[in-house]
Amino acid sequence: MMYALVDINGAFVSMEYVFRPGDRNKPGIVLSNGDGCIIAANKIAKNLPGFQMYAPAFQMEEVLKQHKVLRFSPNFELYVDMSRRFISELNHFTDRVEMYSIDEAFLDLDIKDVDLTAYGHTIRKAIQQNLDLPVGIGIAASKALCKVASKIAKKFIDRTGGVYAIDTEEKRVKALKWLPIKDVWGIGNAHANRLINMGIKNAYQFTELPDSWVLKNMTVVGMRLKQELQGISCLDINQTFEPKKEIGTAKAFGTLLTDYELIKEAACNYIDYCAGKLRRQHSVASAIKIHLETNSFRTQDEQYYNGTVVTLPVASSDTNFLMKHAQQGLDRIFKQGLKYKRVGVSLIGLFPDNCVQQNLFVNLNPKHTDVQKVIDKLNMKYEQGTVRSASCGYNKQHWESKLEMRSPRYTTRLNEILNIGSDVLQLRHQSS
Repeated sequence: MMYALVDINGAFVSMEYVFRPGDRNKPGIVLSNGDGCIIAANKIAKNLPGFQMYAPAFQMEEVLKQHKVLRFSPNFELYVDMSRRFISELNHFTDRVEMYSIDEAFLDLDIKDVDLTAYGHTIRKAIQQNLDLPVGIGIAASKALCKVASKIAKKFIDRTGGVYAIDTEEKRVKALKWLPIKDVWGIGNAHANRLINMGIKNAYQFTELPDSWVLKNMTVVGMRLKQELQGISCLDINQTFEPKKEIGTAKAFGTLLTDYELIKEAACNYIDYCAGKLRRQHSVASAIKIHLETNSFRTQDEQYYNGTVVTLPVASSDTNFLMKHAQQGLDRIFKQGLKYKRVGVSLIGLFPDNCVQQNLFVNLNPKHTDVQKVIDKLNMKYEQGTVRSASCGYNKQHWESKLEMRSPRYTTRLNEILNIGSDVLQLRHQSS
């Protein structure tokens, strides 16, 4: 059995550059909601002197300006759709594809009498030609080794052409001796630091540890990882949809807010969005987590962070019911006179909606379920938020996150489709 890991290089920036091909060789970054911190960057940007991932953009301003780094507000609607197209393309090469993340997928390459390295190059070429996305491909006998092979494929692209197979014992040992223990897939900082203090510097040394020590100190999860790195497959392709255990969102406001009503409106909109996702996976929530925070970078302002959990009297996916209880949580933690940067909400304690334990003292209107089904269909057909609760308000412009540098949603919005004539000319002008 052999597997492959296909990983989009610098995914978010690469997806942006699909529609800006003239900028492909320029450094680029994607910022968080509110255009705050750097959440993604291409390799060119990462290699700039003084560049730091996840740093606030204003702290990197000198570096970004000096090297003319292109900046993008997050465009997750575009990224999700490009990811869907990426997975669809991979399905042409094997029946068993596991979407591991928005920019990574594992493939079952149980194909006889085929040069798997050459097959990897075929996959890479197809994705480049059909989607214009650069990928690295690692091939090996286990998922963990695929991760290692993928790192080598991308690190030494001049020699690998973006594809590397660990298909011999010699290659496996050499690859594991090259990989620092802190970069091993599945080993967190705590375990990595502990192993380094023991003199375990690379992945190969980890695989030489006694099974008894690994089991005692890293449980069966660590033991499984050790076997994976030894080339023993313990993790098969998972094509089963796993419902999320928590659904939440937290976004920075476009400007600092003091007005409770505006913050409440933002929280209601986030609940509306999360409730829709909750219903799509046929789940209900038994509690709501909500938090408020000020801007920690504004040292001249009073700082505050607080959160609370509201336990629901009955698990539900009813938007209005969830909004009502989210407001109760917001009332608990809101302090007058402060300048707030962000509110966040999360629906937690999720389980299937066919397992709801009814409460005799809580009467949920069954008509709401039918209404929400219609609303969900309309929002799916047109756009999220096309139809929403009155509690979501009409003051979005006062609290919505800044997205001043967001590119058009080329693949999902008819009114934002790339116009080959005028748009290309405009992009050339912006790039010059």
